[in-house]
Amino acid sequence: MKNREASTGVGTRVAGAVGALVLAASLGACSTETSVPQPNHHSPSSSSQETFRQVDAIGGSVEAGYGAAKLLRGPKHLRHCGRTAASNAVLLANEMEKPVQMLACAGATTDDVLGKSHSKRQPEQLKRLRPHSLEGDLAVVDVGGNDVEVMQDWKACAMKGCDTAPMKGISQQRQHKLEQGIETIVQKVRNLGAKKVLVLGYFGLGSAGCLKAEGVTSYRETGQDRAEMGHWLDELNGSLRVGAERSGATFVDVEPAFKGHGICDENPWIGSIGGRNHGQFGHPNRTGQHELMSLEMQALLSPTSLPYIAHNSMGDALAVVG
Repeated sequence: MKNREASTGVGTRVAGAVGALVLAASLGACSTETSVPQPNHHSPSSSSQETFRQVDAIGGSVEAGYGAAKLLRGPKHLRHCGRTAASNAVLLANEMEKPVQMLACAGATTDDVLGKSHSKRQPEQLKRLRPHSLEGDLAVVDVGGNDVEVMQDWKACAMKGCDTAPMKGISQQRQHKLEQGIETIVQKVRNLGAKKVLVLGYFGLGSAGCLKAEGVTSYRETGQDRAEMGHWLDELNGSLRVGAERSGATFVDVEPAFKGHGICDENPWIGSIGGRNHGQFGHPNRTGQHELMSLEMQALLSPTSLPYIAHNSMGDALAVVG
């Protein structure tokens, strides 16, 4: 991976020194959160129009920082959540000199976040929080890919070829359910006292031609495959945007910024097979997480959400799970 200074992304336009973060004392066995303490100075951020008590990381693997750094120490029953100090929410909190509450867990769906799935592996991210426990907070929500099984579809396409395992797309019923799920999460977070909510969109993996050199010998990529995956990503981001806007949250469209930084590009922001790009396959590496933080900072500076830019008929993005 290139040096951080070599990145041409938005992060170079938003200053962000990332300090060393250490996990606090062990949490109780029933705890659903990992607490990452920040430096004990809570001055308002010079690059934000608003001040917040703390940052709350809510959602799945991208928000947990999965694969971007070593796992934070915490309860053994939550190790699979993949929480790291490289999470964009942790970086954002550090940039704003605020504490962070890590609730996100790899594999989470909207039902998991709301505590409606009754999964033994997924912590109930919001269900057990006390009233007003998010009072004055900035909540960052990144969830939805697992609801529509995006990674399962992409793997089938990559391993079997998209001509034999075509993308299923997102049915209208699933899109509607996802929109409702995001809306409910935002409303719940608001009811718990959060001052502002950011809902992150999903990014593409880019051209995956280099996978052949990494052992995926059956992968066959065509322009039609890329267009199909691009349309799929548009549907996913469209549902997230609708759910966010209906509930008064800010939708952060990250896909345009990630173009040109896919798993096979010269300056990748996403991990590939075998950790070639210094990250977990299909998830942001350290640079990618930092760029997500930068986009969040831009969204906080803007009175409206970032513009949503759709793919053209030959879309070149492959969707990635959250």
